[in-house]
Amino acid sequence: MSANIGVILGTTRLEVAAGSSAEISLTVRNLSQIVDHYIISIEGLDPTWWNISVPTFSLFPNDQGEAKISVHPPKEAEARAGGYSFRIKATSKADPQDFTTVEALLILKGFILWDIEMTPSKVTGKSGTYNIKINNLGNTDAVIVLEAKDPEEALAFQFSQSTVTVPGGGSARAKLDVKPKGKGEWKKLYNFQVTSTPSDTKQPQRESKVLNGQLEYPKKGFPWWILIVLLVLLLLAVGAFIVWKLFFEPMVTVISPRGGEAWISGSTHTVSWTTRGSSITAVKIELSRDGGLNWNPLEQNGKNDGVFPWLIDAYPVASGDCLIRITALDKDNKTVAKDISANRFSVSPPATKPSVTLTYPSNTVKLSGGSKVNITWTAVGSGIATVNLYYSTNGGSAWTLIQPDQPNSLQYEWTVPNTAATACKVKIVAYDSSKKELSSDTSNSNFTIEKSAWVMPWYDLKVNTSIFEKLKP
Repeated sequence: MSANIGVILGTTRLEVAAGSSAEISLTVRNLSQIVDHYIISIEGLDPTWWNISVPTFSLFPNDQGEAKISVHPPKEAEARAGGYSFRIKATSKADPQDFTTVEALLILKGFILWDIEMTPSKVTGKSGTYNIKINNLGNTDAVIVLEAKDPEEALAFQFSQSTVTVPGGGSARAKLDVKPKGKGEWKKLYNFQVTSTPSDTKQPQRESKVLNGQLEYPKKGFPWWILIVLLVLLLLAVGAFIVWKLFFEPMVTVISPRGGEAWISGSTHTVSWTTRGSSITAVKIELSRDGGLNWNPLEQNGKNDGVFPWLIDAYPVASGDCLIRITALDKDNKTVAKDISANRFSVSPPATKPSVTLTYPSNTVKLSGGSKVNITWTAVGSGIATVNLYYSTNGGSAWTLIQPDQPNSLQYEWTVPNTAATACKVKIVAYDSSKKELSSDTSNSNFTIEKSAWVMPWYDLKVNTSIFEKLKP
């Protein structure tokens, strides 16, 4: 809480329904002795949920400004019902470290919006099982009660669960078993309905949704011996197919690479494979760098000798989604089998040693003391986590730390010290995440810092000359 900034809210507790909006009045007071600008922000709420009528204020001392904060959470499942703590923050533009925050609470009300589906809608048989799926499109949990009935009251219904709790934004399932109460009638079509209703005792008239289903009782008398004959024929066919697959079907299997290898462009590695079947006379070998979306040929019509020495081309971009595909070909150049690497492997350019190069100030320039300039540098390679910046006024004999542990952002705004010197240099040192030094660089030549004269700020002073008149002897 800053003694220079006052923030007052019309309320610190706000209740709003999803899809609706509400407002909070905001008053900001300048309690300092200077004219200042204040930036208003909100922390803890999704930025799409709110807006401020006046996001910035320019206030004289002891002046105040007012604004309206509109809170409008969307009506969707992601906007979960419940309490959201957030903060209104007023920050001084003159001193960003000077700010005041006020805590507030948003109570987001819940709503229930659901739909229901049943598959299949019709079953033919002496009984039927139906899968019911309930989707909750609301932002709070819903308890749905399921009921089933038929107009003839000839069916018996059994739910796996008749009361289903569905999480907000989620779904839940239940099963319904249906069969005739007594002996079913042959070829009869039974119609029934499934009703879903929210279990909310606070609503005397609750909305319900109805699904229609059917159970068709089968016709009488089926020659079961036909099924036995068909089953025997099917078993013979399946057995013949299995024997062919196990012993006679042409097959190719990629042995290397199988996945996980890390290969470097410009090196040579062996692609190997095995085949089965006398019809295979040649192979086609292909490479994918994008997980199988696109393929480039390495060998169009190679010998089926099981090995291929692959000189990896100098591809400039690293990829961890590489795959090898081998296609087995017969004497007519037709495809008879294929196989792909079991897992992905990587191909990378040769590693580049991480280094930094200072680009400014790195020559004979003149800088004014107290001015702000951007120290800039370039970086190559990977692994640079932070940099330290230094300056020297005696050609590098002694160094003064400017700023430690800066991100590798390639520039830093430096306030030039107001000390005249002609042998000035800047140095940058790069480190990895464990603070191990990776690289360093200094200005190519000395630069000059010129001391600036101190300029007093102007003030509008009003002097009562009558006081001096009284002090005259």
